[in-house]
Amino acid sequence: MPSNDISLFLSGDSILTRPWSHVQDASFLGLIDQIRAADVAITNLETVIHEFKGYAQADCGGIYIASPRQIADELKWAGFDMLAHANNHTFDYGSTGVLETLEHVERAGLVLAGSGRDLKAARAPGYVRCNRGTVALVAMATDFIRYGKASSSRPDMPGRPGLNPLAVTGGRPGILVPEEMTKRLRHLKKLGLRVLPSDHYGLAPGIRVNEADLRANLDAIAAAAAKADVVVASLHSHRQGAWLRKIAHQAIEHGASVVFIHGPHKVCGIELFDGRPIFYSMGDFVFELDCIARYPAEAFESRGLPADARLDDIAGNQTRFARLDRRQAFEGFGASIVFSERNVARIGLIPVELQFKGASEDRGRPRLAASEIGRAIIAKVARTSKRYRTHISWDEERRCGEVALS
Repeated sequence: MPSNDISLFLSGDSILTRPWSHVQDASFLGLIDQIRAADVAITNLETVIHEFKGYAQADCGGIYIASPRQIADELKWAGFDMLAHANNHTFDYGSTGVLETLEHVERAGLVLAGSGRDLKAARAPGYVRCNRGTVALVAMATDFIRYGKASSSRPDMPGRPGLNPLAVTGGRPGILVPEEMTKRLRHLKKLGLRVLPSDHYGLAPGIRVNEADLRANLDAIAAAAAKADVVVASLHSHRQGAWLRKIAHQAIEHGASVVFIHGPHKVCGIELFDGRPIFYSMGDFVFELDCIARYPAEAFESRGLPADARLDDIAGNQTRFARLDRRQAFEGFGASIVFSERNVARIGLIPVELQFKGASEDRGRPRLAASEIGRAIIAKVARTSKRYRTHISWDEERRCGEVALS
């Protein structure tokens, strides 16, 4: 690779709850080699790294997620340099959980973006300097606990630790009709329209983006672009649509070199906008929900379990409870991107399988996908990328996908 090129490795949702540096599986170590080979490697940290010094919140991002402190060191061992930490689980254990996560990742030598000691810190770009240039990361989320977003500090009052929000309201667009008409118009649901009872006819608007949050995040991307050679915009969003695509385009227009979206727990398509990639979902990269060691009382109550229930009554069924106990949540891909003179020169897609049918000690841990499974994963990405007129091919010799840049 030319001396002025910068290589980047990106991966989707990482729910890593167990150490993995002891694993000797060749397919796992082969994946680790690819992460380490990049100048800068980034993943979405969809957990809280802490020692339960704070308290579980009354609400969580669906499941209370916690990882022990050594997970920060394990991510560093694997070759990761930066972590995106704006998602629906960032605030599962409140401000203390956010601060503990910051403490552990900083101690491990990792750069984190998307959560912080106040809103200014959570929204600020993170930077990593490599031999060939500087990579910046701005991380935000549209899906989060309402009170989990960071707040601004004042001269006389510190802000609240939390995540960097890109708040949205509303849902899928629909039509408002008198209640007696809703049953007659049920066929419209098959067309993807919501039929909502009302006292009048009208239109229900779709998702609306908080303009102040949007402007502030676009400004952060522009600020990063003024300092860095490569700017990564990370966005955690379970919902997708034209509104999300517009945000991704705006991010690129303000200087993002790549936009990677995560949250759907399945692989989605890739778009090239102005020659720069938008990953609408890389799927899961690590998915160890079944191995969380401790839960608050709310986790047991939500499952109808008594207060004196044992950990075994809840552990081992988290994926089923979250309705994610299916193969698509246990597969994904990493992206190997080469930038030359700030332009994208190559995009390789590395399919990974998370051992859906593996033994309990292996389930959820990633490894390079076998040829047949890898080809199927990349075929899914290729199919969902057709709407963006993006062509993706399979390289059998290298067992990876290739995105056509023309």
